[in-house]
Amino acid sequence: MKKVILIALVLIILVIPFTGCTAGDLTSYDTFYLHDLTVEGNFWLTDTVWDDLRAPVNQGKLKGTADPIWSDAVGGQTLVFSPTLMKEVYFILQLPHSYKEGTSIIPHVHWVYGANTVGQSCRWGLEYWWNEDNVFLGGSNTIYVNTNLSNNDAVMPFLTSFPTIDGTGHTISSILNCRLFRDATDISDNYTSNVYLFEFDIHYEIDSIGSRNTLSK
Repeated sequence: MKKVILIALVLIILVIPFTGCTAGDLTSYDTFYLHDLTVEGNFWLTDTVWDDLRAPVNQGKLKGTADPIWSDAVGGQTLVFSPTLMKEVYFILQLPHSYKEGTSIIPHVHWVYGANTVGQSCRWGLEYWWNEDNVFLGGSNTIYVNTNLSNNDAVMPFLTSFPTIDGTGHTISSILNCRLFRDATDISDNYTSNVYLFEFDIHYEIDSIGSRNTLSK
């Protein structure tokens, strides 16, 4: 008898938030609360979502040559990249267990520039190695993005996205070894002032809250 009552109470708790809702209502992104919800087996998102794989500049590695400098800028310490010399910083990132395996990723940088300039362009480069645990370190790929500074606003924040990187064949826990640099010696980078880097991120697609197994989905 106690078991029947307990089951009835659980059903009431689950049903109450949905009382008066039709199937059409469930597509309106209203908030519903399910108490003591247990999901058996694998839990996959039908519609995937996105998140940032973050690498703030204070997590980066400077190797002692071609280093950007640390300096006060925009209210705090950040890395400063020269307008005439190629400067670089290194990051190592691991794809989380929530990553939807085989999907593409989108690297991007958060940065600002510090002088009023119209019609000039800053060029960022990203050299990367994307490796699985069972594959030896192979060759690298390099992608670039140019940002046209056209609005004449000093200390203007930017989120600049690199070209999408194909994720075919890549899995959770795969490693991205990244070299991020301002390609200041390229003719297309004609911005004549320093730029300030805050963070390097990668947008990645999520289809679960984790992995079913420790080393695989």
